Amino acid sequence: MLAKIEQKLLPRRLAHALGIRREKRELNALEARRCNAGGLGIFGADTIKKWLAADLSAEWQQVEQTMAAIKFGGGSGAVNPGDRRALYYLARALQPHSILEVGTHVGASTSMLALALRRTHDIAAKPRLVTVDITEVNDPARGAWKRIGCSQSPAEVMRTIGCQDLVTFVASPSIPYLQSCKEMFDLIFLDGDHAATAVYQEIPAALELLKPGGAILLHDYFPDHEPLWSDGAVVPGPDLAVERLRREKNPIIVRPFGALPWPTKFDSSVSSLALVSCGS
Repeated sequence: MLAKIEQKLLPRRLAHALGIRREKRELNALEARRCNAGGLGIFGADTIKKWLAADLSAEWQQVEQTMAAIKFGGGSGAVNPGDRRALYYLARALQPHSILEVGTHVGASTSMLALALRRTHDIAAKPRLVTVDITEVNDPARGAWKRIGCSQSPAEVMRTIGCQDLVTFVASPSIPYLQSCKEMFDLIFLDGDHAATAVYQEIPAALELLKPGGAILLHDYFPDHEPLWSDGAVVPGPDLAVERLRREKNPIIVRPFGALPWPTKFDSSVSSLALVSCGS
């Protein structure tokens, strides 16, 4: 609540500085976490660029046709269209059999990951996508989709695109779920609570659920806490969390996607997606 008041009443630069200071203070109050990065794959910047440059244009046209009836809306808070495409390309490149998503919201990113799973694996192989949100996202009264004005709940979106058998919805805070989950995943997408205190705890917990060579993907990652787009907005939490984990000598590095081969938002091609890689 305090952060929202600051954003409304203070100049953007001052509100931004105060917000970072507050997040650092809250983050530093947490006990140190150790990262078991033994299962994390090694991903270079050139590899990510190669994945995003893959010739999937004809395939992507089919995805767009499948999604044509789905309207998430520009003001829904859904992952922007360019990042959705990047998610699809990434999942097609990594070819995960099991995916965990933290932060379902209206199901925009969920649909991309599910479609990539369906394209990569025969249904008989039982590919699986578990998507977790702190609220019951399909609730007809309280779900974000209804409040924002989307025409379909995330579960209905999955049925519309033929992915209902691949996706399991879970209502739970992220950290208790990650700490109690008994499943292992090839790809984990962290896009829930972006506060530094949350991401600092989510990354080590997610690493414990990762299959060998697996990947962890972050959203709303702003390197050096600087704006990526012309609106000047910044979400400092993920970068602050990674900074502390690295200061504590945890063997992880982060590879921001940077500029994509297609538009994202605000007349830009810049993405806020970033892949966590094993490294010093």
